[in-house]
Amino acid sequence: MTGPDTAPIAEAGVVTQWVRLTPLDTMAVRDGRELALGSAATAVFPSPSTCAGALARMVRGGPRPGWVVDVRGPLLVGPGRRAQVYLPAPHDVLVQGGRLRRAPLPGGTYLDEVDAEAVGGWVPARWLQRYLSGAPLAATRADDASVAQLQPGPVSQQRIGIARQGRLVLAGMLYGAEHLRLPEDSDGSWSLVMSCRLYPGQWVKPGLAPLGGRGRHARVEAIAPLGWPDRPSDFPRGRVLVYLATPALLTRGTGWAPQDAEQIGFACAGPQPVATAVRGRVDSSFLRWAVPAGTVYYLKFPSERAAAEWAEIHHGKCLPDQMSPEAATAGFGLSFIGSWM
Repeated sequence: MTGPDTAPIAEAGVVTQWVRLTPLDTMAVRDGRELALGSAATAVFPSPSTCAGALARMVRGGPRPGWVVDVRGPLLVGPGRRAQVYLPAPHDVLVQGGRLRRAPLPGGTYLDEVDAEAVGGWVPARWLQRYLSGAPLAATRADDASVAQLQPGPVSQQRIGIARQGRLVLAGMLYGAEHLRLPEDSDGSWSLVMSCRLYPGQWVKPGLAPLGGRGRHARVEAIAPLGWPDRPSDFPRGRVLVYLATPALLTRGTGWAPQDAEQIGFACAGPQPVATAVRGRVDSSFLRWAVPAGTVYYLKFPSERAAAEWAEIHHGKCLPDQMSPEAATAGFGLSFIGSWM
């Protein structure tokens, strides 16, 4: 993995800055689907656009105050100075009979068609780096210390509420809602983390930004870079694995493949509803179905050189083939590249 640094990374006038968002309370972020009378609202992990909007409120200076070049994330990060990034577990990592194994792919099979259970949760960046290299998985979860660090992610909490008019409860307006709380341990609270690129002269002002529902906020602060998992240097027979760390609004969904590459198969736990909106534009909200984080694509390029060149360009970046240019700049489709056998 790329090691931690002590300062932002300069690149042709653009500065890459890592940012931590620590919610002060539970998060009640809905997926955008209409809530019918008598149903319960389901909370989801904040989408890239939700966190990008919170970050934009804290960006100062530069030619476009409140705007950034692009954002990559959000992901989870543990507390403490030696914290590392956690990413959604790949959908092709399964638990069957107490053993870890990869799904019987490629072949274009959805996970609900496989007689096994996806491992789920969040994995440390160092574990994902080994996964991307194509290294074999441990025989059992207990045998693998890094998998023992598997983080289940945000904890669900159910809430019951009412709607009032003055001091009177409105008839039929008792409702249920799900909230999410980030995990906590002896070192403190976990946080959301993003990497963003800033225009020259911009900086992130520490403070509170709205995040997680009405009246809820997160503490926003710039931090030293934490680093992404490294990609492998070799791609035997032109075989490339693309892992999605954030949901992607790909134009062809699970049928996606880059130009000059053939999709051999994929592992996907199903579509994910995502509500998006363009900042400053009225009536710009859309509800779309995204390819969820953790999805894995198996690709084959015509040569090892073509595979290596494509991987070098796209590793640790947001995929370009999405429904709108804003999707990639907001953090949708953050991908990490590996190889498969």
